[in-house]
Amino acid sequence: MPQSPERCRVAVSDDSPEVRAVCKNILKYFNITNVLCIESREEFKEKLEEIAACDILVLDSFGLRDKGNSLARSYAEKNQHGKIIRFYDAACISPEIKLIGDYYVQKPFNSEGLMVVIWKAQNAPITS
Repeated sequence: MPQSPERCRVAVSDDSPEVRAVCKNILKYFNITNVLCIESREEFKEKLEEIAACDILVLDSFGLRDKGNSLARSYAEKNQHGKIIRFYDAACISPEIKLIGDYYVQKPFNSEGLMVVIWKAQNAPITS
């Protein structure tokens, strides 16, 4: 059963203030107002317990080596039912690095594309 929008908690982790603001506005469109915005890997690590309580994590592909996979793994270990939406830049992804996530959004993205992915994540069945 999908989480009602008013009860859904989302963490958005991206180093761009513009991307965080766009995500927050799109989530507001879905009546999701419980949004935690994270601007760096360091802040992510500091707030991991708070992030782990979120139903959906929207995560940028930070860094050149692991592309944020260590952050995605940390979230997944603490929240087995949480959904991960990953942003990626096709020009920066090398074939040997596989991004960890449930849904993927290529940068630059448009609002409609991101809205569809958020809707899918919010309405996905919980699997064990």
